[in-house]
Amino acid sequence: MKNESRPMPGELRFAGKRWTVRLRASTGRRTFALETCRDPNRRDQAETRARFLASLLEAFDVAGVLGSDDAEKLLGMACAEPDGMLPAVRSVSEKLAGGKLPDRDGAPRCMTFRELAERWTSGELHRDHPDHVRAKDPKDDISRLRYLNELDVGGLAFGDVPLDRFTLEHAEAAMRQLPESAKRSATRRHYAQGIARVLAFAVYPCRLIEASPLPKGFLPKQGKPPAFAFLYPAEDAKLMACGAVPLEYRVLYGVLAREGLRLSEALALRWRDLDLERGVLTLDENKTDDPRAWVLGEDVTRALVAWRAAQGGGVEPEPNDHVFADQGVPVRENAIARTLRAEHLSAAGVTRPELFARTAARRPFRVHDLRGTFVTLALAAGRTETWVADRTGHKSSVMINRYRKQARTAAELGLGWLVPLDAAIPELSEPTPVGQNLPHGCPTGGAQSRNRTNDTRIFNPLLYQLSYLGGGSELLAHPRPDAQSLERGSGQSAFFRASGAPRPRGNSGILPVPWRALHLEVARTPIRASRICTSSWPRPSRPGPGTST
Repeated sequence: MKNESRPMPGELRFAGKRWTVRLRASTGRRTFALETCRDPNRRDQAETRARFLASLLEAFDVAGVLGSDDAEKLLGMACAEPDGMLPAVRSVSEKLAGGKLPDRDGAPRCMTFRELAERWTSGELHRDHPDHVRAKDPKDDISRLRYLNELDVGGLAFGDVPLDRFTLEHAEAAMRQLPESAKRSATRRHYAQGIARVLAFAVYPCRLIEASPLPKGFLPKQGKPPAFAFLYPAEDAKLMACGAVPLEYRVLYGVLAREGLRLSEALALRWRDLDLERGVLTLDENKTDDPRAWVLGEDVTRALVAWRAAQGGGVEPEPNDHVFADQGVPVRENAIARTLRAEHLSAAGVTRPELFARTAARRPFRVHDLRGTFVTLALAAGRTETWVADRTGHKSSVMINRYRKQARTAAELGLGWLVPLDAAIPELSEPTPVGQNLPHGCPTGGAQSRNRTNDTRIFNPLLYQLSYLGGGSELLAHPRPDAQSLERGSGQSAFFRASGAPRPRGNSGILPVPWRALHLEVARTPIRASRICTSSWPRPSRPGPGTST
């Protein structure tokens, strides 16, 4: 440890991009650039290296070898080599000087577990060794390593154990003191992986130790993951239509469920990442460091176009602005899962117990499970694993296969795909052309060229959904807004249920439809006896996921 009572030899200062030290010798003053000390906030690191360099300079000066090629080479190595090489530099220097180096309190000391862990999570290791240390979001690693560093292992804090003295016993003692929340083997494995990763960096590229003390098999087995629920299309429609949920959250949830992004990827999205003219999303930076791009569903593209206009308040957002933000303030990730369960689902009237249960075998619904909803419904609709992986970024079939069982359940229930996003969110719905008589028979005017409603020539996408019900659709009891409310953009929804058409077991056949999304002029709405006649419409081909309906 550094002796604070002894003054620092020479003059130490940060100049340019590195620390430098000016030391006195018999030949005069010399300035050395400490190439490994580039953090202006790490003066302690620079002082340790400067003291070691001063001890070498003094020994060479006393021995009369200062200025020789060997001495100059060793002084250069003392400035530029990583900490792991300093013991070797010291050993060779002592042989050249003909004895032990003078005590300058700068004797090479091996880095502690805490110090190397902080260099990793701060990104310093990646900057120093970009080819061997991958840049990543260290949020989860930071919290786990902080917990580990404060554990008592034989009278010493785990983080204060020098890496050259770290043993298997230290790691096992820490693993025995994990928090109560680390009950599952997969969670304990995450802590063990953090320990193993730091020790692996100590071996290379830091070269602090020759080999990791952890044997093969130290990491706990994966174990079986708990069950997580997915959102039914009818529940998603309720959530999207709920005016009590802030609009930016509904757009976020809707995109996650229809495109399969990770939450961190969605929150990092900027408008420059979206080509809304062609309907393409590009993710160059993501968890797997594998850039990917894909064609968005047409309904998602239309919704994002409307959302950009609504978000800007008439002013075009800047390319660097976040996509999911409220008045320029990005949606925050903190506690968003709890907010979704406790506030947003409840406000939307989604109360299925399976979404809120917490048992040994099941976990409550998370925002990440909107991504699971996408995979489940896509597989149920017959989409290929490759099509799914192109959007989710999964690198292995193992992760996608975890959803196949509940995908088979979704297929048996006949749940179908989600309501088009631009129609499901009332605030983003496009008004229907004036005078178009939509629900009674086929309306005049066709669909857009790239719209999957082309086969029925039904322009309104929600009426296209209603045509699935066949044999007539019953309008369930719900207060219908007046003409003024429709003009203001009422957030109320009407609920339709198939009447007379056989349905798969367990499928309620209920479809929530925002009144504003129907765009029916009150005076001309052909709703008679609480029914909309859909039996005369052509039967549509069922659309695939990610396409407009």
